Amino acid sequence: MKHRNLGKFIVAAASISMALSPISALAKPATAILAEGETTVDTKALLNDAIKYAEDAKNDASYNNVVPKVKRNLESKLAAAKAVADDAPVTDTNKAWSDLVDAVHYLDFTGNTADLVGLVDNYDDLKEENYKEGWAAFEAALNEAKDLLKNENALDKEIKEATEKLTAAYGGLKDKDPDSSSESSSDTSSEDPGDTEADKDELKKAIAEAEALNADDYTAESWKTLADALKAGKAVEADKKAEQGAVNDATNAIKQAINGLVKVDIENPVDKTELANALKANKELADTEPEGDASLNPETYGAFKKAYEAADAVNKDEDATQEAVDKAVADLKAAYEDLDQIMYRVYNPNNGEHLFTANKKEYDYLSANGWNGEDIAWIAPKASLEGATAMTRMYDKNSGEHHYTKNEKEIKALEDLGWTNEGKKWATAAKNENVIHRLYNPNETRAGRHHYTLNDKEKDHLDSIGWNWEHSESDLIYAKAPAPEKK
Repeated sequence: MKHRNLGKFIVAAASISMALSPISALAKPATAILAEGETTVDTKALLNDAIKYAEDAKNDASYNNVVPKVKRNLESKLAAAKAVADDAPVTDTNKAWSDLVDAVHYLDFTGNTADLVGLVDNYDDLKEENYKEGWAAFEAALNEAKDLLKNENALDKEIKEATEKLTAAYGGLKDKDPDSSSESSSDTSSEDPGDTEADKDELKKAIAEAEALNADDYTAESWKTLADALKAGKAVEADKKAEQGAVNDATNAIKQAINGLVKVDIENPVDKTELANALKANKELADTEPEGDASLNPETYGAFKKAYEAADAVNKDEDATQEAVDKAVADLKAAYEDLDQIMYRVYNPNNGEHLFTANKKEYDYLSANGWNGEDIAWIAPKASLEGATAMTRMYDKNSGEHHYTKNEKEIKALEDLGWTNEGKKWATAAKNENVIHRLYNPNETRAGRHHYTLNDKEKDHLDSIGWNWEHSESDLIYAKAPAPEKK
């Protein structure tokens, strides 16, 4: 159960007011941790973190086994906490927090009845007349199991005890001897050997041994092998006409499957927390590729999608090793960090402006409406990546010119002059060898006064005919990579 990790969320409450009693602070975030000399606690932060913890617990697969009474209590306290999380007085916040944390503490009260229900269903059709020994104990254990299943809040400990008792009682059943009436016949040589049922005692013991085991203690793959062998063995055990060879084979198959079970490493369980967080953070991006100004390079986005799907498969694999989990996290992070945008260059022959855009739809539209499409200019990084700096696109409605800058002072100055801020449209990479040269034409008053290029020859040519190469440190911008070579 996820709640077993609760200890890492409990913090010292020595300096916390008694209003937070009777339970220590849960999931105390950085904003709520007391600095030296502080005497107050951000109770709203504590409450919000407790809400998040409770919601995460509800989303955990183990929540399915929490007994209904505890679920109802948690969900009631969670709803009450959400209702006061934002604007309620501190006293209401404290009470909601305390009630919610108290409810969380009961999440270990679980009861998984699946195995016991299966046993009861399998054994319910057995008849007393078929057994010479053990029926009284078996019937008592069966009735106790049925009574327990009527209690929706039965706990795992009770369920396990009932399961073990019923399994042991079934193993103690002894079949009656075959009907011996034919032995009194004057012609005993005519007895049909097929009327004698095969010896199934060893098969029953193997079945009982398998049913006493807990699926949660073993890897899913090795447990499936046993489950299949057990199902086949029960079918043979129920078949009155099964031959001894089939009984022996079924017995051996169950025993081999038991011997082949692989224990889950309880001491060093596989930690998928980071993987789950990475999948959650990237889900929206993986489900729907951004369009418009945020459109991504299909090649690197495709690689990212594959890494996401592979990571999702590892997360769903109950037998995944820690090594596989760590690799999935690393691969997904690497694929995300490699995401980039294709920057297109389009030229307006009417006013001399070059427009640079990561929006393929905008590029295609302009190319179809009088502008000259000049293909890919360079590859830009995804703006949210480390080292990348967003570039703001400014528009002068008087001249029709677009200008791009990362300089906040320049943005403010242009806004003061009446330019329109069109938002962050693409990004410059961290400093590298792919310098995007910015040049300014002091003789031009219309659009096209600024130009951007990775081409050193183009830069040198414009510089030689009177353009100013603006290469101060504050002006320098960089591509992630140049345009790919045309095939």
